[in-house]
Amino acid sequence: MKRFTTIIFFLALGMAYIMGQDLISIVGKSPYPEGTKVFFEGYEGFQKVDLGSIRTTANGDIDYFVSYHGYCLMSAESLPSIPLILEYDPTCIEWDSIPSFPCDQENGFYYKILPALASLDTAIIRFQASQDSLEKVSLWNSMGKAAEDIRGELMSGNSQYAGVLLEAQLLVLEAALLETTEDLAGHKAKITTFVETNYEVLYHSDALIGLAVAYTGMNKRFFQNPASMQQVQVYDVVEWLKLLGSKMGDREVIEFFLIHFAGEGASDIVFSLLEKYTDVVMCEQYVGANIRPPHMPYTFNVFSGPELKRVYPLDQFHGISKILAIYSPQCPASLAAVTALFGFMSENQIRMPVILVPESEMQGEQAELIKRHAPFGMQTGMKTGGGLITGAGVKQLPAFIMLDERNLLKGIYYDMKELQLELKGE
Repeated sequence: MKRFTTIIFFLALGMAYIMGQDLISIVGKSPYPEGTKVFFEGYEGFQKVDLGSIRTTANGDIDYFVSYHGYCLMSAESLPSIPLILEYDPTCIEWDSIPSFPCDQENGFYYKILPALASLDTAIIRFQASQDSLEKVSLWNSMGKAAEDIRGELMSGNSQYAGVLLEAQLLVLEAALLETTEDLAGHKAKITTFVETNYEVLYHSDALIGLAVAYTGMNKRFFQNPASMQQVQVYDVVEWLKLLGSKMGDREVIEFFLIHFAGEGASDIVFSLLEKYTDVVMCEQYVGANIRPPHMPYTFNVFSGPELKRVYPLDQFHGISKILAIYSPQCPASLAAVTALFGFMSENQIRMPVILVPESEMQGEQAELIKRHAPFGMQTGMKTGGGLITGAGVKQLPAFIMLDERNLLKGIYYDMKELQLELKGE
């Protein structure tokens, strides 16, 4: 027996430009069990936006209001996320094995095309994994036909917002079907034109993120030389700056790509971007007032191991130089620099203790990024590293503090190239 859920979104389009964004009311039966906390997440450019949460009632009802207009995810812990396009009123959802939308053209069209995109994605994965030449030819032909059929549906004009979001997903999938560098250049041009034309819709969705990742990810199939890859990736970031810098601000664009490449472990690209755009991404709110005298050694506890349960005094590292890697949740560039440092030291087999100095507690995706690149990294015993940062006289982030064999301040490095040369000379 079907479960029926009605989610009503009130939007007076005629008054939108006069009175601003109207509230959208999301009411009806929740797709999640009663008592479940339901979260809503939207997007602004490359940034995720927390739209709040609500708990379903004992009857499984939900009553929620939001001023956000665009693509959002409705989710609950350990349960599937539900994409919704918040634009038109009303949206009537009937829940069965998949949701249907009898009175909402945007969500109805979106969910109508999603299965075809999922099938194309599955075929691409099979194609990439197959070792059978005949199967690859068959899959190649079917993938091309599927992409044409999907694009034909999208050009029908049956939707506005959903069509743009679905086209973005198709462009991402088609990136895996390119055969030559000419195809690569053509597809990049197609993506940038698409983003420029549909920016207002894409801004409030995760599609902008997907397109940016696909744009740079396509290079891996065509550029095997590390130096060539680094050059083309930096060039691509420059192109996205031209495309979105004036709309979103250069800083947000660069910070996105810094964190993205840091997550991929591409330390050489991160350091290149930091060197090229230091003035754009540096954070200047950290200024030392009372600098520690140069003859006074640093002393603090160092935590290490799983869950940082092992404790050592800094004196245990007496006789060797060490790095204090500073980062802050308010400065994404510092987070990217620290994760890239671990990659750089591993690639160059540099043996030197690196002690993490978080300016404050890291949570969510930022904390996960650090854990992936420094899973058992040593960390200062301070609750936060703020006192250490100002005590050393750090004036901006990204920055790295170098302590000598006696735990005295050896230097503060803001220039990533200078730090790399110093480390290679140790």
